[in-house]
Amino acid sequence: MKKVIGLFFTSLVLSLNSIAQTNISAPYSLPEYLQSISVQIQTTSGKGSGVAFTRKDSTGTNNITFIWSVGHIFEYETNNFINNILFGKSTVREIMPYCLIYQDVSINGEVVGETNALLRLIKYSEDYKNDLSLSVLECQFFNTNTAVFDLSKRIPKIGEKLYNVSSPRGERNTYSECVYSYIGRKMHEYLFDQTGCVIFPGSSGGGFYSITGQCVGLTDSMREPAMNYMVPIRRIQKWAKDENIEWALDPTLPIPTAKQIGEIPLHSNE
Repeated sequence: MKKVIGLFFTSLVLSLNSIAQTNISAPYSLPEYLQSISVQIQTTSGKGSGVAFTRKDSTGTNNITFIWSVGHIFEYETNNFINNILFGKSTVREIMPYCLIYQDVSINGEVVGETNALLRLIKYSEDYKNDLSLSVLECQFFNTNTAVFDLSKRIPKIGEKLYNVSSPRGERNTYSECVYSYIGRKMHEYLFDQTGCVIFPGSSGGGFYSITGQCVGLTDSMREPAMNYMVPIRRIQKWAKDENIEWALDPTLPIPTAKQIGEIPLHSNE
């Protein structure tokens, strides 16, 4: 199993005030807030995106940050000669439980540095199933901003405006706007909503947001430019409930201790 080892922090650390709600006040605009809760995920095989959810830990004193993303960015297919000869399989799928996340640091309209932190995968669903993942930052000092998820179970309507922040082709935390193009499309028995935002390889796991700034889904895949698919929040909620990790969406729910979080089975119950 390949692992990203080591943890390096730059001297420049992004310092942002905690935003408990999506009513953004100066000096933050809504796009700036959405960028502040978005990260680029770097694995040994490629790059993806994620959404940061920060809440108090079980002690009620320390912040703990979780990163929501899709499952397939943690998968790494390697050629395996022996496996190919014996079983006729040319690749072996491995799961990478450790990686790094990044955010840029900008001052006066110029990127002057970056922050990074070690990420540990704690719950994972394969790309041919729910294709979701939940990870925890292996540090307390990163970013106090948090995503707010739309837990209303409301079904969106075609044409409603959306915002996306992801890292298409490695361009960190790119902001774009679009609308819902189709609601409830099924692929391989799983539910997706279709959008027209700027999505390319590297965008996987990036957040989609409503006009109020609430997270309503995660980038999953694209077929053509302006034709892409998200895992909608209503499916994320169901998966979180099935896996007993709803506390990573809803800060009002009790959260397990650090020891209990460390004992969560990695693979989904699907």
